[in-house]
Amino acid sequence: MTRARWIGLFAVLLALAGCTEPAELDTSAPELLYEGPVGWSPELSPDGTYLAIPEGVSYGDDEAVDMLLLDMESGEITNLTQYNPLDGITQDARYPCWSPDGEYVYFIQVEGWDPIYSVCRIPSAGGDIETILTLPEARLLGVNGAGTELAFYYRDDNYSYHIGRYDLTSGGLTDVPGGDDLG
Repeated sequence: MTRARWIGLFAVLLALAGCTEPAELDTSAPELLYEGPVGWSPELSPDGTYLAIPEGVSYGDDEAVDMLLLDMESGEITNLTQYNPLDGITQDARYPCWSPDGEYVYFIQVEGWDPIYSVCRIPSAGGDIETILTLPEARLLGVNGAGTELAFYYRDDNYSYHIGRYDLTSGGLTDVPGGDDLG
């Protein structure tokens, strides 16, 4: 893929994620809000009040990766997914991103020893996990500013990698132009 196509693809992904202006950086000393293992890209809520954290949770000798919410003001942690590896099914919650209104946390659920990747969402206030789409492999990249499309990196059944978008209204999956040249 040419450099120009990469730049164009990056611009499309930023637009899908609603990023149109550079962020102002706070250069003051950071405050420790959470101390613990953090993996698979924690994500700050749109209003900055919560941090969605995929974290390994131990159950004896077994471990699952649950989706936790950290209240940025109080430091209180809520476990949204509560996976239990002792039921014989391994499940992990990875790569969170928020709906623009903060009502949902979208994430990739990885299930089983021969993993199945599902694009899921759960209400940020807690509730049932909704499976939106299942793919052989996926990594969630973001939700557009209107909250109507998801962007993600995925592998198809032929082991080709793509950048796709999923329309939450119509249920349609399409490849981003240039995103099918990834290997």
